[in-house]
Amino acid sequence: MLYNIEDFSKLRPISHIIWDVDGPITENDNLEPAVAAKIINLALEGICHSFITGRDAIWLDKNVIKPMQKYYSFPIARNKFKFYAEVGCIQMSQTSDNKLKYTLHPSIKDHPLVNDSNGIRTALQNCVYNPDNAIKQFKVSDKLKLSQKIEYDANRDGWIFDEKKRPRCFNYILGTKWGIVTWEKVRNKKGQVADFNQKPFVDEAKKIIKDKGFEKKIAVEEIGTAINIVPVINNQILGKSWAAGIALKKIWDKDLGKRTSIESVINKTIAIGDGRADFGFTTPIIEKNKTNKCLNFIFVGGKHDIPKAHESDAKLIENMVIRATGLGVMQFHYDPINPTISMEPAKGARVVSEVLDFLKLQGYFRPFGSFL
Repeated sequence: MLYNIEDFSKLRPISHIIWDVDGPITENDNLEPAVAAKIINLALEGICHSFITGRDAIWLDKNVIKPMQKYYSFPIARNKFKFYAEVGCIQMSQTSDNKLKYTLHPSIKDHPLVNDSNGIRTALQNCVYNPDNAIKQFKVSDKLKLSQKIEYDANRDGWIFDEKKRPRCFNYILGTKWGIVTWEKVRNKKGQVADFNQKPFVDEAKKIIKDKGFEKKIAVEEIGTAINIVPVINNQILGKSWAAGIALKKIWDKDLGKRTSIESVINKTIAIGDGRADFGFTTPIIEKNKTNKCLNFIFVGGKHDIPKAHESDAKLIENMVIRATGLGVMQFHYDPINPTISMEPAKGARVVSEVLDFLKLQGYFRPFGSFL
């Protein structure tokens, strides 16, 4: 099997799923069709979905929302979907004509990272390749001068820069974000990133923040493909725990009209992710404090993405009820000259698809309305 049930006794009825987006429902930045169809069918049955990603709103719209809108049943199911970009800092709401409205979370509208107090945002942006400072966006027909080079961002858009004006942290390109600042690893035209030690660049970001006097208001987080520079509100880093709390409160308040307790909403919610940061979903922050309740978690990533026993977040492993086994699956690699077939570890959307089938077959999905 591609997954293992860690603890059957913890599995509960599911009325709401919190999704990490990049990986669990996409492959190479493309929405996985089978998973998308199953999500939409669950929504038609009354199951709520909250999609939370550290990616920018443009990426989320381009790679997830617009592809979903092409499904025949999407207009009927869309009221069960909520989308949060930049780890909850940007809420995306859909209008009746399939247009999107972006809303900055009110708690950060006056934050230094948003209003550029003391030039902190500008300083962080100037450390890396910035598309706003590029000569132009690259097109295949463009001919480059000797002093020019192309750097690709996470949306696979290429930008032409003057190589003589290389920034300090030239391994990164600035993400298109409003509430946070992200240094994304530069990519090749296939969307691949290099694997290197990011600590010196994390230290560089921290130094800039310290020099500007915002050590208590801004945090730096290292992830596999980027460095996220995020707001700190009331001593709380705005990460996956904070975003999960926003999603849960929205369901409790707007969808259910507070006709049940927030603890009941948590009990009927499960989170799905493939990275270490996604374990934060399991300890949602409600108001200023972490609730005593924890979310069940389905982990579909690799073994190296699970917190180690000696690390501070190791206890979050206890909330994992289903995990990818990492067993290999046959993968065909098309090449007109040398096609190959290999065994590759199963993770992400491939595992999610099978897990959803299991939960559906066993009758775990039940809408909130069946409990009220």
